[in-house]
Amino acid sequence: MLLKKISYLFLSFVLIPNALLFAQVSPENLVNPFIGTGGHGHTFPGPTLPFGMVQLSPDTRIDGSWDGCSGYHYSDSLIYGFSHTHLSGTGCSDYGDIAFLPIFSTTKLNIDQKVTPAVSFSHASETAQAGYYKVQLKNGVTVELTSSLRVGLQRYTFTKSGKAAIILNLKHRDELLEGSIHQQSTVHFSGIRRSKAWAKNQVLFYDFEMNTEPEYVVPSKGAAGDEQLILFYTVKAGQTILIKTGISAVDENGALNNRTLEMPNWNFESVKEQAKLQWKKELSKVTISQEDPNKATIFYTSLYHTMIHPSLYSDVDNRYRGRDNKIHSTEGKFDYYTVFSLWDTYRAEHPLLTIIDPKRTNDFINTFLCQYQQGGKLPVWELSSNETDCMIGYHSVSVIWDAYSKGIRGFDANLALEAMKHSAMENDRGLSCYKTKGYVSSEEDNESVSKTLEYAYDDWCIGQFALALNKESDYHAYMNRSEYWKNLIDPTSRFFVSKKNASFIAGFDPYEVNQNYTEANAWQYSLSVPQDLQLLNTYFSVSNRLEQLFTANEKTNGRKQADISGLIGQYAHGNEPSHHLVYALGVFGSKEKNLLRKYVDQIANNFYKNDPDGLIGNEDCGQMSAWYVLSAIGIYPLCPGNNKYILGSPQFKEIKVQTGANESFAIYSNKKNGLFLNSIEWNKKVFPSYITHQDLKNATIRFKYSSTDKPMVDSITEAPFYSKNPFTIPIVPYFNNPSTNFTDSFLVEIGSIDNSPIYYAFGSEEKNYTLYKKPFYIYNNCTLTAYTRSEVNKEKSQLLSASFVKIPSNRHVAVQTKYDNQYTAGGDNALIDLQRGTANWRIGNWQGYGGKDFIAVVDLGSSKKISKIGLGCLQDEEAWVMMPKQVDFEGSTDGVHFEIIQSIQPNVADTIERTITKDVVTAPTNAYRYYRVHAHNYGKLPAWHWSKFEPAWLFVDEIIIEEEK
Repeated sequence: MLLKKISYLFLSFVLIPNALLFAQVSPENLVNPFIGTGGHGHTFPGPTLPFGMVQLSPDTRIDGSWDGCSGYHYSDSLIYGFSHTHLSGTGCSDYGDIAFLPIFSTTKLNIDQKVTPAVSFSHASETAQAGYYKVQLKNGVTVELTSSLRVGLQRYTFTKSGKAAIILNLKHRDELLEGSIHQQSTVHFSGIRRSKAWAKNQVLFYDFEMNTEPEYVVPSKGAAGDEQLILFYTVKAGQTILIKTGISAVDENGALNNRTLEMPNWNFESVKEQAKLQWKKELSKVTISQEDPNKATIFYTSLYHTMIHPSLYSDVDNRYRGRDNKIHSTEGKFDYYTVFSLWDTYRAEHPLLTIIDPKRTNDFINTFLCQYQQGGKLPVWELSSNETDCMIGYHSVSVIWDAYSKGIRGFDANLALEAMKHSAMENDRGLSCYKTKGYVSSEEDNESVSKTLEYAYDDWCIGQFALALNKESDYHAYMNRSEYWKNLIDPTSRFFVSKKNASFIAGFDPYEVNQNYTEANAWQYSLSVPQDLQLLNTYFSVSNRLEQLFTANEKTNGRKQADISGLIGQYAHGNEPSHHLVYALGVFGSKEKNLLRKYVDQIANNFYKNDPDGLIGNEDCGQMSAWYVLSAIGIYPLCPGNNKYILGSPQFKEIKVQTGANESFAIYSNKKNGLFLNSIEWNKKVFPSYITHQDLKNATIRFKYSSTDKPMVDSITEAPFYSKNPFTIPIVPYFNNPSTNFTDSFLVEIGSIDNSPIYYAFGSEEKNYTLYKKPFYIYNNCTLTAYTRSEVNKEKSQLLSASFVKIPSNRHVAVQTKYDNQYTAGGDNALIDLQRGTANWRIGNWQGYGGKDFIAVVDLGSSKKISKIGLGCLQDEEAWVMMPKQVDFEGSTDGVHFEIIQSIQPNVADTIERTITKDVVTAPTNAYRYYRVHAHNYGKLPAWHWSKFEPAWLFVDEIIIEEEK
């Protein structure tokens, strides 16, 4: 491994003469596309142009595995093809379209069309740079790749004479829904590849031409149409074959036009040089002093990664496939894009592009609005005109408002506000509950805490946009919604905690990763109110929480989550929910600002490396790298849309950022080890720890360090992250127990975090509401409703209700194997409360047992003849939840000696790709007082599973007992 790394590091600098290592090197020559191709970075090494439609790269993984999301992983040694589309750093697999693979033999070719072909290679014979990739395959073929925006160009050089074949494989990686191969001439082919993966209906047309006529061709068909084309050649040593392929989402003619207009000739070196010049132009928008070549490579590779997605989706004639699956035209007014990973990229990727690429930012927003008009909603996570609905929030609104607040106005603002409000007023993904209760409840949707917090931030963006457009009523409505985060502050822990049955969940553990948070835990979401940290500070000390966050134990509990990586305490830089947290330190005192610079330096130096495993987490379409780029410059948008940047810790002595044709700003820093930051100057004036977007225009910013540790001078005292909402909402009340069941009686307690008066009622009749003064008992099934009333403006909170079910007093359950804390379903009695869980197990109505059996005993109080006993079971193989191998039902009259009633196997195929619920039941012939149910865990996941050999989960709900009447 050490030899590999040494060889790799040499190759990554092969283009840079030693004499130039400490000189100013052109930025495109500093890009190392292998960074992130190992570990969990999920990047690819092949060529693309800035935001180009084509990403032409080798595929070393075709199984859709998590670390194969981009199609390439540095640990592999086989290449299955060179395909024309790839995703950079995503956590789901897709793309890998229009794949070619050269096969060679000096004697006789043996191609088995039933076997997926692959060729071995070594990293020692592999190089990559911006716009170019080369590999010497072990079969004797040298493959070189380059591209224009919409066209990929391949050059195959055969090192020996012999027999060769070039395979076009349409049945590559994703499920092929429709394929066609149309031969237009002996060297010209076109067709369609329609596929299903993350995007359920991806439509892509292709048109390719070769410079060398094959001797003959062999097509093959399958159930979805044409699948493969094999082109046979007899070649001489040193011979080259070139293939140029245009792609289009519109039609075959679109792919042809893209190819012929963008790449009319066969000059590989010219195309390669043009690609290099395009990258030089884009990367030169930021220039840095390059005293450390490794850091310079990390910086420019990061900047390079921020310029891959979103990807161009309109053709040279301005046509594109819209969200309605129809063909539209931009009429030359803007370019249309795809691949919007907005949960990730709204945080730093898009704010970076508002600085260095405002024109393209306008194009993104116009794309959003077309998608709203054609598909009925703004994009959430859009891919190839498919809305995947992956991740949470409606963060298009953040991108729109952040751009508008910075003066980017090349779009219809009124249409944008209409689209924003439409996103916020939908009823899916927990929004119905959010609108009526003021938070997302865990029994109504999963990831309830994260959704509540991120919806509230998005609503703040809508409110601010409405204010800018003088829409007063919208401003008030959405600013009120932007405070819904307050409804999930647990008064005991002062964390954001999920609610069930209008009560905070029991057994809260801030270290636990569970279904209430999105790829995170309570620590990582504990300060997810970037729009109003000052107001959050009135409920607990934000400064203290930040200090605790970075010094907490690094261990997490609960569900395994590979995204939670790069830990400093419970700060997790490997995933997006933490990315703003280090900059939250810049809002408060000088001590916190010193910690800010300390942690920025630690993250920049330790979590970004010039190495295949050089990213601490998924690249996520530019977000991971955008954090580094902005941090290395010395600024970061703690709250996109606030129009302010926290000033952090520049990583270079001199930085110049081009923001327009004749506009730029410069940052200088004399930072060295052992020096302390004494002041920050803006245009020779002492400045605070943040700066506005407008202040960046043609600014000169100097970070001045010295050997003396003295407090920084701050010329501005205004709190930079306060929403100034003139209307503060009353916080909803909460009940004292999330359990919906009890046996004899139940003590009801109702609280409010700000001690506002609480009114409650049995039912919901207005006249029945009573001022709550002290706890009280209930003895029967009932529904309680409650609200708080502000003592300041007499406004009422949302009305909440909680239901309580009395379980038959003669029925008790004892769970003998402990369920996992994140899947309690509310406790033991959930197994006999007569309320059934649904297929959406993520809302918390199923008990979960990770890697272990389930055993429980039900006591009926006396021996009784029952007509049925059973167990509710669930399977979701994608989430590792499998049906039990077997369920044993046993009976006993004394609770000690049990006899078998029946053992039953559920007989549900473990390969079914959907959630399944099944009741496993039997009818006892004898009367018993005690009934024991033993469900045997599936065991380790099978070899075919994408998480093979990991322990499976067992999910159960109701122990079904029907007594004879």
